[in-house]
Amino acid sequence: MPVTRPTLLAVLATLALGSGLAACGGSADDAAPAAAPAASSEAAMTEAAESAMTEGTAAISAMTEATTGGGDALELRPTQFGDAIFTAAGGALYLFDADQGSTSTCYDACATAWPPLVVTAAPTVGAGLDEALVGTTTRTDGTLQATYAGHPLYLFQGDEPGEVACQHADMNGGLWLILNADGTPNMSEDPSHMAMTDEAMTDKAMTDEAMTDAAMTEATTG
Repeated sequence: MPVTRPTLLAVLATLALGSGLAACGGSADDAAPAAAPAASSEAAMTEAAESAMTEGTAAISAMTEATTGGGDALELRPTQFGDAIFTAAGGALYLFDADQGSTSTCYDACATAWPPLVVTAAPTVGAGLDEALVGTTTRTDGTLQATYAGHPLYLFQGDEPGEVACQHADMNGGLWLILNADGTPNMSEDPSHMAMTDEAMTDKAMTDEAMTDAAMTEATTG
């Protein structure tokens, strides 16, 4: 099925949004690979859109597999903000203070930046954590998301294993906070970064879309 120009722009803007989140407000490499010459502008846009969607899906899948691949287990690890809860594979876990109790409100673009910790059953816990505080909540697609002390748990797509790069970030309508061993939110602020707000992300997406328009115009008229 042909990919329309609005669909292409939506894909490119979404990927630009993701790249801006990678460092939680830090600078990101906005450069995109040059499109290969095509027989027509429509064919070029279709090829670019399909390639962008494939690459974006693969990147998200690889990130999720890397951070959850250690199995359904939670453990306590030291961080620059004090001990916090991680997956066994080293993914820092966050709560979202906009959630309604144990019900997640993070979907779509939010869940791309902050993947929920999806499990098949309540995770096991390591030393220092309370198994009685572990549970699950059902997402709208029927999958189970792990909870701790009633908080749905999330990863951040820009974190490296063992890293907490987005503590106290104000994104997607609320604060993202790592958890203490007793399940309370760690309210420490990170002075080393400026959290990218929703408004800033929107501005960046609009700028990247304008650059894409200009590049397409030049390619079809040059």
